Amino acid sequence: MPVVIAPDAADDALAYERALVRQQTHGELAYWLPVETGEAHIHDVTIFPYEGVYIGFPCKLDNQALTKPYGDDGQMYGELAFSRDLKNWTRYRCMVLPPGPPGAYDGACIDSPKALVVGNEVWVYTQASAYTHGWPNLHPDYAPKDTEQLARLKRLLAKFEALSGTTLFKWRLDGFVSVSPSRADTGTLLTKPLVFTGNQLEVNADAVNGRVRVAIQDHEGRTVPGYGLDDCEPLTADQVHHVFTWRSDSDLTMLGGKAVRVLFELGGEVRLHAFQFTGYGPSRRAQDRSTRPWDFIDLQREIEVGPEVPIDPAEVSPPRIAPQWAVNQRCARSGMPILGFDKVRIFQHPRDPQQRLCFLERCLGNVRVVTPDE
Repeated sequence: MPVVIAPDAADDALAYERALVRQQTHGELAYWLPVETGEAHIHDVTIFPYEGVYIGFPCKLDNQALTKPYGDDGQMYGELAFSRDLKNWTRYRCMVLPPGPPGAYDGACIDSPKALVVGNEVWVYTQASAYTHGWPNLHPDYAPKDTEQLARLKRLLAKFEALSGTTLFKWRLDGFVSVSPSRADTGTLLTKPLVFTGNQLEVNADAVNGRVRVAIQDHEGRTVPGYGLDDCEPLTADQVHHVFTWRSDSDLTMLGGKAVRVLFELGGEVRLHAFQFTGYGPSRRAQDRSTRPWDFIDLQREIEVGPEVPIDPAEVSPPRIAPQWAVNQRCARSGMPILGFDKVRIFQHPRDPQQRLCFLERCLGNVRVVTPDE
């Protein structure tokens, strides 16, 4: 079996460093035995499918001593890992699921995390214990035989509020990582060319102490008219689902299906967590300008269609007038409602021959006919 995630020398060094800090900070509640070494063990890994990728929580045991007969002793905590294919993982050696304060029920070990999305948060439930992995207990088979050591164990256990429990970590939705300016100044982030579906840009960012503005560029880096930084209404609040507008308009329908780049301007103490294109349905502009949609829709935007479906002359007269079953449907390009006397062109859906795509003849524009085999 291939090794997917394994500790290395850097983990061992970090385990020793963290063990010393814990011993210096927590005193006699830190470990049963003083820190002797540092040896990192991956105790378990939980995988969380998230927005088309995978988030991993490797739970590490920082082994710092061998406590006979109980085994490796050390604290446990959760770190962060990321993968797109479940085979290649990027690890981040940050303690994202840390133990609680000494004496608390979760003050020493965190493991077996389970994550789920709840509203605008990611909730992570974990097992937790107040004592480290190799801490002795009062069971007759495991209790210290030495009278002084037994008395010490009872005294320390009395300081714990509880020996174990289930703890809950709450994170901001998409809050695993963020992008910020290197200083409390202004920085920019430019995406690679991308093609999107949807009709609005939604951003998850904290801009309480700064601002975020967005511009849309074509694939060659030219600002799309009407979507520049100066046209953008800035975000200056902490929002998980903020929809950007340009001169009070958020509609990006006419840019869908094209290669565009998104330019983010981050000013001040800003944390940009995520962005996505959302929304669906016909363009609001097409609905608002229902008399002459061909004046503003993008006829050069290519739409894939299947073979054209001929209109039976016996069904309607003159030819290409919308048949009765097409009336009240919407044009696949402009979103305009089709009326009984409109001239239309009808095509099969490129991936489902049972579906039909109806176009107002004046809105047909640029289409590419494909077969289901392509």
